[in-house]
Amino acid sequence: YAYIAAQTTKLQFGTGLLVLPMRRDIVVVAKQLATLDQFSKGRLIVAVGVGAYREEFEALQPDWKVQRGDVVEEGIQALQVLFRERVASWQGKYFAFHDVEMFPKPFQNPFPIYVGGNNPNQPRRAGAYAEGWMPAGMPVDQLRVHIATMKETAAKLGRDGGSLAVAPQFICCVGQTHEQAVQRFRTSQMYEHLVSLRDS
Repeated sequence: YAYIAAQTTKLQFGTGLLVLPMRRDIVVVAKQLATLDQFSKGRLIVAVGVGAYREEFEALQPDWKVQRGDVVEEGIQALQVLFRERVASWQGKYFAFHDVEMFPKPFQNPFPIYVGGNNPNQPRRAGAYAEGWMPAGMPVDQLRVHIATMKETAAKLGRDGGSLAVAPQFICCVGQTHEQAVQRFRTSQMYEHLVSLRDS
């Protein structure tokens, strides 16, 4: 991302996505994100999530028995405290820091954190804590339902759900015919990834 920021001047760029449960030092994560946002003059967007495969998490963090979604919720809140407060403290279930002065703060205020992923809890988390939601390959009829959930959650908490962004990721395969496009998709790495998620 630093290379992209250095080679461009207007392009916004972001993560799709940053797996917060794999990063236990939230202060270091905050420092990295804030510095990159400063270098790019406010062009960074960060989508955070639980990660596609629990097996990856367990391989990396074998002794950390947690609900990954809860880690994401707390991680977003801890990041926001670090970004907002001059001297920040947090004592949660998963993260803790005391009297941290972290500079520079992000260039953007508020810094755009999106919640990524298709888990039904993600739109709720976005509505409660984030600036947007990044689903992946979700049919439009499902998107509508989850966007409504995100906005309702935001409204219940006194937030403006209409100001929250939705950044859907779509899969596109092109062919001379519909059948060729479908066949190209079925031989793609994305198809293999989606199939493998069923077994995870």
